[in-house]
Amino acid sequence: MSGFYDLHAHPDPDAAFPDGPVPPAAGTSDSPGPVDSPDPAASAPSVPTADAVLGRVLCGTGPADWDAVAAAARWWPGTVPAFGLHPWHFHEVENEPSWLDELTRRLESHRAAWVGEAGLDCYRQGLPPIEAQQDMLAIQLELAATLDRPVNLHCVKAWDEFVETLDAKYVKNSPRPFIVHSFAGPYQMVDILAERGAYFTQGPLQSRRDNRKARERAARIPEDRLLLESDAFLAPGRDDPAALSDTLAWLADVRNTPIDDLASTILKNSRRLLA
Repeated sequence: MSGFYDLHAHPDPDAAFPDGPVPPAAGTSDSPGPVDSPDPAASAPSVPTADAVLGRVLCGTGPADWDAVAAAARWWPGTVPAFGLHPWHFHEVENEPSWLDELTRRLESHRAAWVGEAGLDCYRQGLPPIEAQQDMLAIQLELAATLDRPVNLHCVKAWDEFVETLDAKYVKNSPRPFIVHSFAGPYQMVDILAERGAYFTQGPLQSRRDNRKARERAARIPEDRLLLESDAFLAPGRDDPAALSDTLAWLADVRNTPIDDLASTILKNSRRLLA
């Protein structure tokens, strides 16, 4: 194995993320202020050790963690920042009408940034109605299409509405692919989303459950759209390679594929998506 990319993780809310000017060794600019995220492939070791994490997409879920995402992108080589508003965190902007301006500013300050984590959720209790969630997702998809950014998406038990919103606001307006993270929808949805350009991450949520439905879904994902994620809370210098390697081993078993061959395929998929 030659290493992994973690295509969906989050900043640890309890970790201390540096702030202030980035020293030349830590970032991509000698001057202070926002800088583009380093290319994960370029920052990877030339001969990575087995199970090394070569890079990660670090997703914000609302204004409360956008500073941490930005700091990690500045100080942690291989980090691709993603800024978004997750349906679990809509309450953070209820009295903040300027949240979209701030999201736009973050994305414009980090030209390599993705939009996400955003999406729909009809499983968790106490969330806004699905129509309100669709409106918030639509706003973020429109912004991603306007700025030509990939998106990192969440969907639980709202698949028809998810596809409807994607079709209206992103698929027809952007050539970019998108990630459906920790995919756990109906296995028939794999083909519907793949036709629209989706990539699919699998992680501990699937591999540790290891039930029939999880296996059916994982086996159906096209080989060239399969990715790994930890969905872990990370801090600079602290990845979760065990979550990625365990998931890889599970996927190799599910798909009856030699683990080294699958690792090579997923690494190529990751580099293609992050290029």
